[in-house]
Amino acid sequence: MRLAGLHLEDPALACEVESLLVAASHAAHRFDLPAFELLPAMTAEAPAAGMASPEPLHGRIGPYRLVREIGRGGMGRVYLAEQEGEEFCRQVALKTIDRPSAATDDTIRRFREEVRILAGLEHPGIARFLDGGRSPDGVWFLALEYVEGEDLLGFVRSRALDVRRRIELLLQLLDAVDFAHRRLVVHRDLKPGNVLVGADGRAKLLDFGISKLLDTEAMSDVTQTGLRRMTPAYASPEQQRGERETVSTDVYSLGVILFELLTGKRPASLFGDSGEASPTARREPQLPSTTARRQPPAADTRIQPLAVPWRILAGDLDAITMKALRAEAEDRYPSAAAFADDLRRWLSGQPVLAHRGGRRYRMSKFVRRHRTALLAAMLSGLALAVGSAAALWQARIAGQERDNARVSAAQAQREAASAERIAEMLAGVFDSASPYEHPGPIDARELLEKGTAGLAGGLAAEPELKAQVAMHLTEVWLRLGDTKRAAALAEPAASDLERLRGVEDPLTARAWSTLAAVRRAQGRNPEAHRLLDRALAVQRRALGDRDRFTLRTLSRLGNLQRAEGDFAAGRQSLEAVIAGFELLGEGARGDLARAVGDLGLVLQRTEDWKGAESAHRRAHDLLVQLFGADSPRSAVSLVNLAEVLDAEGRDDEAREALEEVLRVNQKVFGSAGFPGESVARNSLAWLLLDAHQPAMAAAEFRRAMIAAERERGPGHSDLAWPMRGLAEAEIRVGHIDAARKLYERALDLRTRFWGRSHWEVAQSLEDLAHLAAREHDSVAEERFRREALAIRRAVQLPHHPDLARAVLALGELLCAHPGSAEGLALLAEGAGLASTASPPLPDEGAEATAASARCAAR
Repeated sequence: MRLAGLHLEDPALACEVESLLVAASHAAHRFDLPAFELLPAMTAEAPAAGMASPEPLHGRIGPYRLVREIGRGGMGRVYLAEQEGEEFCRQVALKTIDRPSAATDDTIRRFREEVRILAGLEHPGIARFLDGGRSPDGVWFLALEYVEGEDLLGFVRSRALDVRRRIELLLQLLDAVDFAHRRLVVHRDLKPGNVLVGADGRAKLLDFGISKLLDTEAMSDVTQTGLRRMTPAYASPEQQRGERETVSTDVYSLGVILFELLTGKRPASLFGDSGEASPTARREPQLPSTTARRQPPAADTRIQPLAVPWRILAGDLDAITMKALRAEAEDRYPSAAAFADDLRRWLSGQPVLAHRGGRRYRMSKFVRRHRTALLAAMLSGLALAVGSAAALWQARIAGQERDNARVSAAQAQREAASAERIAEMLAGVFDSASPYEHPGPIDARELLEKGTAGLAGGLAAEPELKAQVAMHLTEVWLRLGDTKRAAALAEPAASDLERLRGVEDPLTARAWSTLAAVRRAQGRNPEAHRLLDRALAVQRRALGDRDRFTLRTLSRLGNLQRAEGDFAAGRQSLEAVIAGFELLGEGARGDLARAVGDLGLVLQRTEDWKGAESAHRRAHDLLVQLFGADSPRSAVSLVNLAEVLDAEGRDDEAREALEEVLRVNQKVFGSAGFPGESVARNSLAWLLLDAHQPAMAAAEFRRAMIAAERERGPGHSDLAWPMRGLAEAEIRVGHIDAARKLYERALDLRTRFWGRSHWEVAQSLEDLAHLAAREHDSVAEERFRREALAIRRAVQLPHHPDLARAVLALGELLCAHPGSAEGLALLAEGAGLASTASPPLPDEGAEATAASARCAAR
């Protein structure tokens, strides 16, 4: 209005003021980018004398045809490019160093580091790495998945998303950042411009150009006093000061993004957009609700406002945002996952851990979640007001619910405190991998050993927390196949939690579930079964049937039932697990994929090949959605699918699936080997053996043995699986003595690992019995079969098909002697077991009947 009046008084002055206002509006975001990235754009706007802006590249870079420039920065340009093959053409985003002045040693080092980091980050929320290196004509390039979409704020504004949908969008970003953090990668430049959202609503995180690996922090990064590469408006206080950067650095930037998503403005804090500290600035920003309330209406009514109504922000969203924006790193959320968990609590109407409210706050959340039920209770109370007994009953119920709400909130606070302490301890473990503490490279196993060794001293005064950390470490050691270390952690943890929390506490039940996994790995299945039954009973009472941890325990039970041969019960348990994880939605997709794959294994054992194939394909699809098609985590599910295809006689498809597993893993891990390589190579070797290629199969079995020893360590029973396959390959080429030595090595290995009473030992004894039968050594065969049968009777359920086969094999051997009463008795028993086995064995039963007739006629 004042400007309109000035036009009447002094038109020239009014025009000058207008031009200044326009310039100011354009300059407002001048510091969204670091100066070294702004320099090319600034020189393009006003080139100095004798300086010309470099022309963009044209034509091709390596295998990529450049289409058009889509961005530029300090190191070079980003192009939309096309890669053409014989049967495909795909678009990529091609990042280049095409400015000669930018191709310094430091720039190339950072560029290579970005390639290395992105190559290890396979996640649906991170722009996928495709290729990188140096083209024949000397241009450094990085090829990424081309994401066509809008930046985060533009997407929110153009679609006028409500606050819940904005939070859901941010959760996608938090999940991607957490994935990077769990791989020890800090982004260091999180901002809305580095997040693109496609038309499908899926967010993709871009630009890891200034990220770093936590465990490879170089000395120059600590002592550097020159230009700090960051975006000041989104940088944390410690980042602004040039101090050490951790995952908390990214948590702060995510807090700024949340603030901007909710209010349309960035928070004003101790540091302004310039990156310089201001003595008059607030140490922490205003509450989002205060910023939204004071925000004037947009001058241009055609522009969709970004801010949401301030009343929605007041309270929980204020608390969550401010916790992420704490000036001190230790006061923020300990991880992106913890940040995401609190936002999910807000979405579901549960108490948020960032809120400092007391009983009144927690009760208000309880009332909002159960408004319908409480209203019904009030109406019932009015209708029954004439009965004092009913009124008292209602009061007692209300009191119980109030107490439950109080206990739930206290439990949540206790769990939050535990999470922060666990995060502190793990941060200390990762600190030990820094060049200052540990010169030279350190592998995951060594890092895990440091964490396990530090557990006793670091948390000696906090036995409850020590037990929780021990459970997490137990799970990791189990995955690595180190049962001894896992047991040493799990046994005292379960005992301590029973003492500290009691036998009705859900955390104690989780410890029993973890210990059950250890017992199963030790071959002590009956004890594992008892522990899982106890854990399930407590978890169902305390948490309900649809709780994540209840479902994980039930999943363990289903897998144990499969191992015991109780396939019907295993299938029922796993189908219930799948239904539960499906109800939990997006956040449980990883658990769901595992459960679906486990069901596929049960269906394999019952020879339901169609059902097994369907389950394994679904598990693979779920993993691809989570991690991408070229992720080793997705590829591992193809091993189980290949086994099913092999059983169906589709050998070519099975081999293609296994070769895809090897291709994906070798692309990521190179020639150094990969997790699960032994299983994949063992399966491929059996396919080659079935295709009458024993020499090639033997080579694969040997590679599988080497991989198994690398994955599990020397002396682990898993080496026996490819060892058995190699023995079979030797038999196919007539090397019986070599096969016998391999079978004997496998038996010795399994006996040392399991003891003499384990079904794997029985399997090795049966292998030696088969070899003795080939050589017509009936005395040795009988000795091996008797001991194998004794073991199976002791450790397997009556309806296990392998028990039926062991009974029938010994019966047929003994019936070779005329009038063998024991042989006839075993054949009769075996026929009965074959009919009741799961799955039934009709062919074996018919053969037993015929063998009995032959035996009786002798």
